[in-house]
Amino acid sequence: MSAPDSPQQELVWVSTPKDEWRVAPVVSSSLTDGTITVGAEDTGAPDETFPADETHVYDVTHALDLEDLSQYNNLHEVSESTLC
Repeated sequence: MSAPDSPQQELVWVSTPKDEWRVAPVVSSSLTDGTITVGAEDTGAPDETFPADETHVYDVTHALDLEDLSQYNNLHEVSESTLC
C-alpha cells in the first residue's frame, strides 16, 4: 500500500473482487447519487464508482508502526457484513 501523493488527498477503503479491500484516492463524490468515484492507483485502469455506504474512510494512523494498539484511530472488530 502506498502513501498518498499529498496530505490533502482523501483516501477510502473500497471492496473489490480482485483485491478484497484496497485503499484508493477519491476522485469525486456525489451527494445526489450517494456515490464515490476513486482512481485506480497506478494501474492505468479506469476510475471506479462505489456506493458511499460501501466505502470506509482511510485513517492515516493505520499506516503508522505503533506498538500500542490503543493509539490507532477507528479500530473495530470485523463484522459479518464485511466478510464475503
